[in-house]
This record gives sequence, structure tokens and C-alpha cells, in this order.
Amino acid sequence: MNVLILLIKRPVVAIVVNLLLIALGYFAYLNLPVRQYPNIILPIINISTSYVGADPTLIEQQITIPIEQQINGIEGLRYFTSSSVQNASVLTLTFNLDANLEYATSEVRSAVEAASVYFPLDAKQPVITRQSSSRAIMYLAISSNEWDITQLTEYFWLAIRPRYELITGIQELSSFGMQYGMRLWIDPQKLASYNLTPQDVIEAVQAQNIQLPGGTIENEFKQYTIVSQLRLNTADEFNDMILAYRDGYPIRFKDIGEAKLGGEFEPPSSAFWSDNVRTLGIAVNIFANANAIQVSRDIRELMAETNERLPADLEFTVSNDRSLFIVESINEVITTIFEAVFLVLLVVSLFLWSGRATIIPIVTIPLSLFGAMGVMYMMDFSINVLTLLALVLAIGLVVDDAIVVLENTYRHIEEGTHPVEASIISIREIAFPVIATTLVLAIVYIPIGFIPGQSGQLFKEFAFTLAGTVLISGYIAMTLSPMMCSRLLKPPKKKKEHTSKMLDWYAAFLRLTLKQFRPFVVLLAIAIGSGAYVIYKWMPTEFLPVEDQNLVFVFVKGPDGANFNFIQKYILHIESLVAKNVPESIRTLGIAGTGSTSEGLIIAVLKPKDQRERSQQEIVKSLFPIITTIPAVKAVPINPPPPSIGSSSNQLINFVMTTIDDYDTLNDAQQQLFTDPITRNFIQNDQTDLNLNVMNFRAMMNREEAYSAQIDARDVSLNLAASLAPFRVTSIIKNGRNYDVFVQMDYNERINPSVMEKLYVRNKQTGTAVPMSSIAWLEPYIGPIQLNHFNGQRSVTINADVAPGKSLGQSLDYLRDYINQNLPGTDYYFTGYSDTFNESRGQFVYIFGAALLIVYLILAAMMNSFVDPFIILLTVPLSMFGALVLLKLTGGTLNLYSNIGLVTLVGLITKHGILIVEFSNNLRTQGYDVMTATIEGAKLRLRPILMTTGAMVLGATPLAFAGGAGSETRHPLGWVIIGGLTFGTLLTLIVIPTAYSYLASFEKSPANDVSEDASNSSPTNE
Repeated sequence: MNVLILLIKRPVVAIVVNLLLIALGYFAYLNLPVRQYPNIILPIINISTSYVGADPTLIEQQITIPIEQQINGIEGLRYFTSSSVQNASVLTLTFNLDANLEYATSEVRSAVEAASVYFPLDAKQPVITRQSSSRAIMYLAISSNEWDITQLTEYFWLAIRPRYELITGIQELSSFGMQYGMRLWIDPQKLASYNLTPQDVIEAVQAQNIQLPGGTIENEFKQYTIVSQLRLNTADEFNDMILAYRDGYPIRFKDIGEAKLGGEFEPPSSAFWSDNVRTLGIAVNIFANANAIQVSRDIRELMAETNERLPADLEFTVSNDRSLFIVESINEVITTIFEAVFLVLLVVSLFLWSGRATIIPIVTIPLSLFGAMGVMYMMDFSINVLTLLALVLAIGLVVDDAIVVLENTYRHIEEGTHPVEASIISIREIAFPVIATTLVLAIVYIPIGFIPGQSGQLFKEFAFTLAGTVLISGYIAMTLSPMMCSRLLKPPKKKKEHTSKMLDWYAAFLRLTLKQFRPFVVLLAIAIGSGAYVIYKWMPTEFLPVEDQNLVFVFVKGPDGANFNFIQKYILHIESLVAKNVPESIRTLGIAGTGSTSEGLIIAVLKPKDQRERSQQEIVKSLFPIITTIPAVKAVPINPPPPSIGSSSNQLINFVMTTIDDYDTLNDAQQQLFTDPITRNFIQNDQTDLNLNVMNFRAMMNREEAYSAQIDARDVSLNLAASLAPFRVTSIIKNGRNYDVFVQMDYNERINPSVMEKLYVRNKQTGTAVPMSSIAWLEPYIGPIQLNHFNGQRSVTINADVAPGKSLGQSLDYLRDYINQNLPGTDYYFTGYSDTFNESRGQFVYIFGAALLIVYLILAAMMNSFVDPFIILLTVPLSMFGALVLLKLTGGTLNLYSNIGLVTLVGLITKHGILIVEFSNNLRTQGYDVMTATIEGAKLRLRPILMTTGAMVLGATPLAFAGGAGSETRHPLGWVIIGGLTFGTLLTLIVIPTAYSYLASFEKSPANDVSEDASNSSPTNE
């Protein structure tokens, strides 16, 4: 206390200690990263293993399962999935948010090495990679009227990619192009006419396209290096390559086929269109902790330089930049901060009618905001939507403590005390309630620090930024505000009659209520508290509100087994439909091969929100009947999910069903779920990765016939792969880069199962080529094209959208109940976005309860009473009722933002109770009876309570009425604060005095057990 009084008497010291906040905060501001959301991307490691010629079952048994058995149990592993497809096994390992990825990668390598001893000899070594941290933040495009895609791709790899991946924050640039490949197209009839097989071609290429060190020659004084130039690098060299001799004449490759430098894959596996024009699309993926805005700026600066040096026919442009929405959203929040400052300034001025007095609380705003930057920097936070929202709310909160100090000091000055003496008396009186209210609001968020996972990280950055700002504002209110009051406040010429009348009216109303209506007030409070619980259970739930991100996605999926040519046709058709029916679009983008060759994505880039009449959601709704009725494909227009949440799916419902039985059990389970008419009331646009009805072919062999012809299974498999698959045999060097060489039959030669009649395999005993159809054949069968596992069990992954009229929480609850009740033999797991939502939803109840408990215990310790904290916390259910009613009336849901608002209300509304109870206790120490102390304590605190409530409510008003980018996420937070504080404050002014008048009599009077500070306080004048 003496230190606080010293600061009043020595103003320079008070000014200096607060100016340090500005200096430290400004330094922190310059070094804080900027992003849309905190880093909540779960670390992911992929394991890919190639085994050419193996079917999904063989891949599952000999590669996937051995790896799964070894990786299970790695520290920090959240869950893992695997997919066994023709020729390859792919495992995706998802780790907890706090996992050490370096250590995890090392453990995965060790596990894979241990599993590899069980692999077939022909299987390739597994490739371990870290998956891109998030969806692409930007799409770039290189277009040309003269260059083809392979030329553009090569230019990208040679001239663009190396420089751009050096930009800080970029993890990877991936292109939807096609690299060069030397294609050795073989003609099976010509091969057979020369008694050759595809295997002969492979062996000839591998023997003749080789480059080993040539060694050196040297004499007594000098050494010379021998460089062997034995590689084949051009199509002409491959065409002239000798395969064999027949009757003394060389058989060259051009005699049985054609070598041609073309694309690596023909047809390609992916492609990119901008406004229906084929271009080279480039996806920019950034690290999870990267500054997306700065990455975008750096790319654009480098693009300006690049475009000056581009070949004449090339054009390098930005097709889509999601960082623009982040910038818009952050700028809108910053605008909201200034609006909140203005409104808070207005409410303070209206109550005080003094320019000098208004300056005192307003000064705390910039000081607190700079201090908040320092808190964010020390806690390794970023400038993002959530931390900026915390600052918006803080605008109304940081002036609270200063208002309490100012109002109490002003009251003493009105009663004739000199400003300096009034400041000293005031700080003695209100030091405890100011410290108590500040600590209460800060400690409300302590439980959030113990929440693991993604939702915990989202809560933390908002909560701790707000708590830190409030603590700093309390520091300013105790160190700077009293000094400013002693220097700036002057005695008023006359007491403000309108304020006095308001206080007298309130005291009279309260006296009447306490004498005649106390039981009614108690029953009303119980009814309102019960109503808050009922409304909370009734409210729809979701993780984040749908934002208008100026984007519309259309997910396209063809039938399983569909190739690139099929999906390309529909991507172009649907892209044209979207462009025609969405005049608000700036451009449309089409991507084929997003997950497999049968999948694609169309993106409509919309004009900014304020430049169009229809919202993003309305556009999606209008496209639904146009897009979803297209036959042969499943095309679904959707709102883009929130970026940076970490789900690989573009849909909100993500879950997996598993079984220890066979895939038929899973297929029956998903069919039962999807065909139930009630299911359609909760989910729509469902996508599944399990289809057992895909036509495939098995290569079968008569082993007895093969053995008699001296042909083994390896020869059959190798010749099949070299004929029907793009079989890699070696590589070439072009412009300093390695490109693969593939052997394959021409596309027109392998369009139906009769291809077996064209293939030959060599009899090792006679050396003659034997028709493969004499020992092997293709047998059609119906089955899956991929076998999926989740945590080592057979699984099906289902993604879907929420049905109209339902919330995400209702849909997930339905799925959980349906599977538990109707699908025995199957387990389920929510993943991706749904997993994050469930994690958040389940934890909020515990956060709220823990916050109440901690506040109660801290107040009990500070007030040396178990009754007073109970009285103070009675305000919480009252404010919850007001918050939930207004949230429901405005069409809101329980989501991350509204839940944050509800937790924040615990700290905000208890400030009023602390002020009333503490002043009533002080009056009782002076000998007042309970009833008189209750009425006078509430009367004395009415003006600061109304001022602080007005400041907080008006500070949150810009959030509720925001209309710019990302405003959908700010609305629920604003309405919760406005409804909770307005309704809660009005009832607090009645309920707290009523409860105090009842319960205070159960404790001995504070006059009998007064603290030293209270006993030293000067009497409070009426």
C-alpha cells in the first residue's frame, strides 16, 4: 500500500514504470508472427512403399501389416491409417499436437527398418516424409500459348521452384503438371516377330544405359580422369539401341517400337485449369508456424521480379490467395478495436461529463494493448483472429479498474476532499476489490492451460492474451490511475443532480425489494438459473461458425476405377456450370486428381463480401440443385472448411468405422447406415472409401503348364508389368535433372482384357517366345481397389456434410448413437474436424466447472469467507441465461467463440458482486446492520458498476454488429458478452443484495474480525 501511495506523490516514477510497457510492447509487436489462427495442425508422417505388380491383398499382408505392428506404440502417436492399393502401401501417422516430430521421425524410421525384414525381395525401400502442414495457402499458375505442360513443368522445376522454396515459411511448392519421361512404346506383335519379349527390352536398356566411374590414368607427374559417356539420353539414342541380333542383323528398338520424350504419365495423373484453360497449377504449402501474410507478400515481390525475366510467351499469375482473406479478417478486427475504443470513450464521458476525468481510463487502453503484445511475445503466441478478439474485449475490460479508481476518487472529491488526499483515501478503500476483480478475471482461464490438443491451443491464445491484458490493466489502475486522479481531477462546481437522483431511486427500490419481495427474488433467481441450464442443453453446437471466405468448393468424385480422361471431362463441364451460375466469381479453378485419378475439386474465387449481394452460403445453396443432379459423378458444392484446423477432408463430418471381421461386415454396416431414412435428416453428401463392387482383373497362371515350358511366375509378372504398366527401368539426364525411362505398350494396344493374346514370355529351355495366353489369363472379379486400416484394424472412412436444419453436434450424436445401437461388430472413431470438435465440446463443461471452483476458492481465501464468494458467484447463472437467450434469438450456436464468451462472463460478472459485497462488508465493520450495509454498499457501487458494464457492453457491440470478412465468427462472442452482461448486471443489482441480506447473517460481523487494511480505512460517507 505504501508503494502505491508513493507513486501518487512521485508522478514521474509512475509515468516511467508505465512507459516501459510501451517500449517493451512495441518491441514485441515488431517480432510477433501474423496468421489467421494459432498453430493447431497435428504433426503427420507418411510412409510410402512401392511393390510393383502386387495386388492390394498382397500389399496388405506383406508390407502394410508388418509396418503397422512395428509403429504401434510410438510415443505421441494419436492414430494411424493405412491404405493398401495396387503396387503400393501408404500409411499416415497422426501425432499429438505437442509431439516432438524430430524424435517421432527417428522412431518411425527405426520401426520401418525393423518391419522391412519381412518385406518381399522385390519391394522398394519405404519412403518416409512429413506431410504438408495445411491446405495450400496460395495457388499460382504458369500459362503459355506455345509451351506444353511438360515444358512448363520443367521450367517450374528449373527456374521457379528452387528460388521460391527459399522463402521463409514455405514448406513445399507442388505442381499439377507432368515431368518429362522417356517413353519406350513397344509393339507386342513386332516383338513377337523377332522372338523378343518385354523382358528382353528391359534387360537391354539396363545393360546399355549405364554410367560408372571411369577411373584415372596417370604418369609420373600428372593424373587424368576418365569420364565414361555410356548413358543413353535422347530418343534417337534409345531408338538406335540394339536389342539382339537375328541372322547377323541388329534388331534395334525402333524396329519393335518407338522411343519418345514425353510426359512421365500418359494420360497424366493430375491437371489444373484456370477459367477452363489448362495451365500449370502450383500449390504453395507453408509450415504450420509460418506467417501466411508475409509468405504471400514475399511471393508477390519475387513474382514481380520473375515476370520481368520470363520468356515472352509465359505468364505467371496468382490464381488464388487465401492470405487475402486473413488480411481482410485481421483488418476488420483492428477496425473493431478502434470502434470499441470510441464507444468506451463515449460511455465514460456520458457518466463523468468531464474531459479531464475521461482521459484517466482512456490512457489505460493503449498502455494495456502494448502490454498485451509483450504477454503474447513471451508466451510465443501470434497476432491472429483469436488474440485480436481478446484485445477487442479487453478494450471494455481494461478501463474497468481505472473507472473504479476514478469513480471512488471522484466521489471523495465531490464531498470536499483535496484531489491528492482523495486519491490516497480511494486507493486504500478499493485496492482490495480492484486486485480481487483483476485476479478473478485472470484466474478464470487457469483451467484452459491444462487442456491438451487443438481446442486447448485455440482457447489458450485467446484466454491468456485476455487474462494478461487484464492483469496489466490492473497494474496500470493501481500505479498510474491514482496519480492521474490526483493531478487531473478538480472539485465539481456543483454535484450532479441526475446522478444523485439515480442513486436515491435505486436505494429506495432496493429497500422496498428487501423488505417485501425477497422470497420472490430468490425464486426468480432459481428459475432463471434453471432456465439457463435448459437452454444450454437445447442449443445447437458446432466447432466454428461457417465463415464467408470468398470461396466456394465443389468436390467431384467419379466411380472407383475411373481414369483421368473421365474425371477431366466432368471437371471442365462442372467448372463451366459454376462460372455460368456464379456471376460473383472472379475466376474458377479446376483440379483433377486431388486424391486419386477419380477425384477432383473446383474452386470458385468470389468477389469480396462487400462487393456482392449473395453470401457464400447462398451461392452454395443455389448451386446444389444444378451440380448434384449431374449423372455418372458425385459432385457436391460446399462451404470451404475453416483453414488451419488440420483436416485433410473438405467436409465437416469425418469418422471411421472399424471391425475385426472382414470388409463385408463394414460394407453391410455402411449400407445400413446410409439407407436408413432417418440418417438423411442428419447427414448429406456422404463419401466413403470402401467399395466392394469394383470390376477388377486377376492375372492367373497354370503353374503346371508354365513349369513344363520353363517359365516361372516372376517372368510372367515382369512381362505383364512391362507391357501394361509404366514400368520404370532406368533414367536419363536432361538439363541437369534425372528423368525416368518407362517401358509400356501403347495405349491403344491395352484397352481390353484380350491384351493377353498379344503378350509373349520366353521359354528358358528353348529360348523361344511363348504366347502368354497359353499359360496365363485375366480373370474378372468384383472387389475393392484398396484395403484400408485404422489403428491396425480393417476400416472404412466416411466424410459427409451436416444436413440442413441440424448442427454438427446433433449429427455426430446421431451417428454415435446409431452405431452403438444398430451396428454390432463395428467400432467408430471421429477424426479430423469432427475429432477436434468433440474434443472441444467435451472439455468446455470441465473448463467452466473448474473456473467456478477456482474463482470460489481464490475469493474465499482473499475474503476469509466461504459465504461471500458463494453470494458473488450467484451472478453467473443469471448472466448465462441472458447470454444464451440472446445467442439463440440471433441464430447463434454453441461454438468455440460463444463458449469462450461464456467462460469470460464468469470473470466479468463476478466483478460486480465483488464490489457490492466488499463495500457492504466495509460498512458492517463500521457498525452498520446487515440491511443498511447491503443497501448502502449497493448504492455506493451502482455508478461504477453501470459505467464498467456500459464500457464492456459497448466494447463488445462492434463484435456483434460486425459485417466484414470473418464477421460470422465474431458475432456469437459479441452477443454472448452483450446479453450476459446486460441481463446479468440488471439482476445482479437485485439478486446480490438480496442474497447478501439473507446469507451475511450466517457469518459473524466483519467488525469482529477485521483485517488491518480495513481497520485503517477512513469512514465511508453517505
